[in-house]
Amino acid sequence: MTCEELYALLVQRGVQFTIKGEHLTFAAPQGSLTPDLIALMKRNKQGLLNCVLAATLETGETDKPDSNTTYPASFGQESLWLLHQANPSSPAYNTAAAIRIVSPISVDALRSAVSLLLVRHEVLRTHFTQTHQGVIAEVNPESKPDFSVIDAAGWDEARLADEIKRDYEAPFDLRHGPLFRTRLFTISPDHHVILLTLHHIIFDATSLWILQSELQRLYQAEIGQTAELLPSLLSTYRDFVQWQRAFVDSEDGNCQWEYWQSRLAGEPCPAELPWTYKRPRGGQRNCATINRSVDESCANGFRAVAKRLGTTPFATALSIFQTLVHRYSGLDDFVIGTTSSGRNQSRFAGGIGYYVNVLPIRSHVESSQTFADLVGQTKRNVLEATQAGDFPFSQLVQRLNPIRDATAAPLCRMVFGWQKSHAFSEVAHLLDASGETVSWGSMRAQSYPLKQQEGQFDLTFEVHEGAKSLGCVVKYDRNLMSDAAADRLLNHYIELMKAVVADPTLLIDQYNFIDSIENDELISCSHGDELPVVTSKRMDDIWQASVDAYPQATALIFEDQSWTYSSLDQMATEMARRFVAAGVHPGDRIVINTHRCPVVPICLLAALKCGAAYIPTAFDSPDERLLKILDECQPSLLVTAEERVDPIRAMSRNGFVVISSDELDPRNKQSALQAIRDSTDAEFPRIDFDSSTAAYIIYTSGSGRLRHAG
Repeated sequence: MTCEELYALLVQRGVQFTIKGEHLTFAAPQGSLTPDLIALMKRNKQGLLNCVLAATLETGETDKPDSNTTYPASFGQESLWLLHQANPSSPAYNTAAAIRIVSPISVDALRSAVSLLLVRHEVLRTHFTQTHQGVIAEVNPESKPDFSVIDAAGWDEARLADEIKRDYEAPFDLRHGPLFRTRLFTISPDHHVILLTLHHIIFDATSLWILQSELQRLYQAEIGQTAELLPSLLSTYRDFVQWQRAFVDSEDGNCQWEYWQSRLAGEPCPAELPWTYKRPRGGQRNCATINRSVDESCANGFRAVAKRLGTTPFATALSIFQTLVHRYSGLDDFVIGTTSSGRNQSRFAGGIGYYVNVLPIRSHVESSQTFADLVGQTKRNVLEATQAGDFPFSQLVQRLNPIRDATAAPLCRMVFGWQKSHAFSEVAHLLDASGETVSWGSMRAQSYPLKQQEGQFDLTFEVHEGAKSLGCVVKYDRNLMSDAAADRLLNHYIELMKAVVADPTLLIDQYNFIDSIENDELISCSHGDELPVVTSKRMDDIWQASVDAYPQATALIFEDQSWTYSSLDQMATEMARRFVAAGVHPGDRIVINTHRCPVVPICLLAALKCGAAYIPTAFDSPDERLLKILDECQPSLLVTAEERVDPIRAMSRNGFVVISSDELDPRNKQSALQAIRDSTDAEFPRIDFDSSTAAYIIYTSGSGRLRHAG
């Protein structure tokens, strides 16, 4: 080993050199110097002195890291700090990788390799605190890793999975650290699982590739099989933070801000899906992950389509997701976030840290355009956004100050990501869910499936580019979406990808993304006992016949309360009386936009009695979609929750009556309907209208167009 190689190896291990007169002194992290290295240093004192002098002449100072242990957090770290303070025990921002080792492993070498990672990347040794100057990152000078070996002998796979999940979900203490822990679960001498868990505030997806690649190379060096040195880092995460904070107020930063200000003008709505559950108010996320592989044939066809359309696989994959969101929600102007590595400068390429940035891609998707046209549009949008991709997302939100919803993230609520394996081919196999055994240095390794909990948004959809296939991953909040709905979304995306591969020139609305199994299930749901056909009868008359036949039978159950046909009809009659007094006439339209509660079916029956068309809308519909419905259907009356009465009045361009559903809820003792719940004198004259009058209007999620029934 030459003196230059020895010097580079010592610097890699965190050894700091200082020249005092004609003498060379050094300081080294505990455990970084082996007896052999110390002996080499003694034999090469003059050579090492020459190397340090050469480095001093080149850089103007001795080659040692910044001795200051604190620096301001990045803008992204500030956001994660605030989110963590709201739910410090939540695992939502824990990130992890698990690797199954099916060969012998040296525990000491692995521990030493992890320690060297801490020396090399100071961000892995940081913790955070809040001061009057903002959030501050503090670097721990010690490089002792949080490393434990767990005896898992005799455990079955279920027990192993439970223990790994428990350790992965253990919360981090951002104020004191450490924020990186390593666990080695040992089942037998040649069967282990390595679990690497980090808090997102010091880590991102690109960091995962770097960490696993460097860990493998350092491990090989520690067991003496290679003398390979890792390339010197051109910068640290601290350097990135300093650059970022200067950039936002620079000329280039202002140019990027002006692009986003123009691109996001007019308050575009965040992309939404028809969620399974009502959005909760506050509380921590209940995150889950599902994944599925795209077979090699479809993956190859997908890449060929992207090449044929003259665009990237990422823009094509994002266009498929945009199409699915449009078909699910009916939205045609919405924002989907996508991620940038944040390492646009080469000096940041090898760094570990929270570099990632979110780019809000505004999508205009029309049913009348072809998929090929959408891909071209998406390619331009992504290119423009990438060129302005250094401007921090958190600063973008702060300056744009979009309309806030206390229960949801501003601007972007869903994120789409494309994960490339880059040069780390071995790591790509370890992140593949195939379970294939690969060489990881001297070890034999397999991927270990780990359901990631991390989730800053309502839903994150990722496509992972493997060596041959593609992997699709959905990270979602179980408070909003059921497991079945998430699985269905993933299946629909893959089926839509197959349809696009078959023909990328179809119109957006022409693609079928329902497979044969789901299609058969839907058809079977339409089979049942044949019902007698009722002709020439109004729906309110059909309802009245049921009331007369079963007056004391239970007609409505909500939570722990119930109402009979008779009492429900009495409340609907009183509601109809109020509608008429408010100016509702036969043929008018009544929009219902409130929480799921007894008011909803009562309003439906009241509308039938008035001869007005009933229009139900989801209470958590984006304002843009609700405004579109109101403009198109021109209602004479709208019923909504108390908190939305004033905003809807201010938002609407039409003059219609707005009634608070809170005033009408029979569970409310002050409600006008509660007062007549048990009365029998609420007479209401039968209003004369034709049986062909529209009974209700439904806006379907796929088209956004009117559907009505007579």
